[in-house]
Amino acid sequence: MTAQQDSQHEQVADPRRADVEYTRQLLDAAQQSGLVALPDLTVNELLVLGAGEQAVLDEALVHAWEGLPDELRYQRAEATIAGLVERGLLEPVPAESAALAAPDGADPSPGADEQHMRMHPALATILLARTFPTWIGLCSIQDGQRTDLRMYGLGDLEDAYRGVVVETLEPAPSKKLTPDTSDNVAATSYHYRLASISAAATLLANWAISLPDADPADEPAQAERLIDLFVHRDGEPLLRWRIQVRPDQQGIAHVRTGEQYEPHARDSLIELLYRLVSTLRSG
Repeated sequence: MTAQQDSQHEQVADPRRADVEYTRQLLDAAQQSGLVALPDLTVNELLVLGAGEQAVLDEALVHAWEGLPDELRYQRAEATIAGLVERGLLEPVPAESAALAAPDGADPSPGADEQHMRMHPALATILLARTFPTWIGLCSIQDGQRTDLRMYGLGDLEDAYRGVVVETLEPAPSKKLTPDTSDNVAATSYHYRLASISAAATLLANWAISLPDADPADEPAQAERLIDLFVHRDGEPLLRWRIQVRPDQQGIAHVRTGEQYEPHARDSLIELLYRLVSTLRSG
């Protein structure tokens, strides 16, 4: 056999195997410790990564991005991708590795101005949960104050309870990094963690039972906390479960049941939320 023939049969490592193993380790770590850190993302990074196709994103951000002049948007996209590569969240890959990772029947050949990129599995975990969530949790305060806690169930048809991607929005420090300068855009950074179902229920309970900072001379705000859990099942309309909570100064959550409010201590509220979240499933 010639050297040329040998080179034609050279084995190329499949990048998917290591990525699958890394993701499995992430999920195992979340089950064992409750919470595992995932990469933080800026607004621009989420938008470049296709946030407009994902389950939840502030419309103001998408519209601001789409409203940019094409040349400016392309410049920001290129700079954002370069930043993701520098952070190790995206990695250029050679054509032979890209061909192995391409779905069956897909053309693995990039266009003239394109380059194949491998996505870090931690980043892929965030995008998978945001794009194909088994359920979504949105937290808000009834008096209209913005809250920045969201959850995305991570799983599949065989195992819908693998974990929960927790998303919190960090306010802009001093200079906005968002695509526009509108005062309506309040968040510039998204903080992510991978949680077990138990840890997710605990985070929801802690949020629902906490009181906003207030002047000790004033009564704390008694605005109702709303936890909306959404599930979409084939052939059915979007389903929503709403948990309405009124926290008090003693750390008791008053949860609405029908027309009444039943008191729950923190542990009791965690158990209630755990029972509900652990049964959510799309499909």
